[in-house]
Amino acid sequence: MLRNDISLSNALLTGGTANLLLGASTLIDSKGDKSIAIYDSFGRLQQVKDRYTNILSEYAYVYGTPNSVKTTTYKKPTLNGVTINTTIPGYSAGGSITANDKTIAITYTDGLGRAIQEMAGKQSASGFDIVTHIEYDCFGRQALSFLPYATTQTTQAFITPAATRAATLTYYSTQFGDSNAYAEKAFELSPYSRVLKQSSPGTAWAMNSGHEQRYEYKTNSDIDTRTGLSNVRKYSATATWDATKGLYDIVISVNSTYPLNTLYKTIMYDENHSQNISEGNGSYVEFKDKSGRTILKRAYGKSSGNSAIVSHDTYYVYDQFGNLTCVIPPKALSTISGPMLDGLCYQYKYDARNRLVEKKLPGKQWEFIVYDKRRFMVHYGVW
Repeated sequence: MLRNDISLSNALLTGGTANLLLGASTLIDSKGDKSIAIYDSFGRLQQVKDRYTNILSEYAYVYGTPNSVKTTTYKKPTLNGVTINTTIPGYSAGGSITANDKTIAITYTDGLGRAIQEMAGKQSASGFDIVTHIEYDCFGRQALSFLPYATTQTTQAFITPAATRAATLTYYSTQFGDSNAYAEKAFELSPYSRVLKQSSPGTAWAMNSGHEQRYEYKTNSDIDTRTGLSNVRKYSATATWDATKGLYDIVISVNSTYPLNTLYKTIMYDENHSQNISEGNGSYVEFKDKSGRTILKRAYGKSSGNSAIVSHDTYYVYDQFGNLTCVIPPKALSTISGPMLDGLCYQYKYDARNRLVEKKLPGKQWEFIVYDKRRFMVHYGVW
């Protein structure tokens, strides 16, 4: 293993093993601590254990009306979920695992596998279950996102959707004098079901209060008045194979601008600007190409030494294989050079299988990723 390589003795490596059909089996961090995943005969995750085989968390699956997945997380070392492991320093007194030594969370699902209720066992300040109601509209969309509320039960038993919905509204109306206990989305009338408006909990932020987030969907039709061209730069990354390193080296350049109406443009207006719609302060813009890749994220605001509202652009650059190779923040837009890339940009390199093998964050040295023959990531670090 690379961990035992003398040349990597000072490296911070994270490694692991994986089952080809199930997924990760073990994970070893840079300190040598190990997490072990145990699966049942159906290939479902059953337990996660530490290096001493103490159970960190375990999962129980129920199929009925409704279906559910129960997750139990232990706060004290235990080999069986019943008694404390006395071989662990600091726990020699032993004893039983009590309700305070573990947390229980249950997700109830419908026949389509969609979550319809989330239960946090005994997690309220008074020790009662906390429930989150989940519902869908006639098109299967989650138009309303409800806040959780504290029940008067401690058994994590399923509560009917109608009861949890009514109880949520009653709880917030009683406790806070506000029955708008949910965020809401308004969708466009098309098969795309794109969000046009999104509100937040609370009457002051409710739908049609004038304080929603709003969305507009356009193309890059704006022209830079200085150049007469599109105001979206077109960066390119050329990947060249380096057989010695076993990866593609990248050269970044800016050729021109994107032709008009060739990018999808999404504008989001924040809650304080939803009544006076205009792109500028209080709005956030995203440009994507026809493949759905993000090309540009544009925010508006004041910059240092400039009281005017200006755009702050972050560009995403892809190579000829479609891999993200560079993220260029606003401060690095003036010119593309080696020092500028190393000091301000996020850089990524890939091997012949399009796997990420090197990455560099601004101001840091290169970090490396190693894969085994089955293409699972086994090591990650700096050396």
